[in-house]
Amino acid sequence: PGSARLHQALGHNYRVQGKPEMAEQAFRRAAEADPRLPEIHLALAQLFVEQKRWAEARTEIERELAIVPESAGARLLQQRLEAEEKAP
Repeated sequence: PGSARLHQALGHNYRVQGKPEMAEQAFRRAAEADPRLPEIHLALAQLFVEQKRWAEARTEIERELAIVPESAGARLLQQRLEAEEKAP
């Protein structure tokens, strides 16, 4: 139950099934279990961008980049976030 990888996998499965609330809960549990595990914060950021939760998305992108500074996925999502924030 305390396995970060297990919760990460559950989060991805819930996301594919179209259950963003359950995905968020699973990713948050994964982050609690191992906050330094790459891709968890990126997955949360993606969920938040899709839900237009800009501040939360930005925080998770920053956390991902702190773990993996060269993360191309985080950089691309950061650009998408900035573009979508400016869109009407």
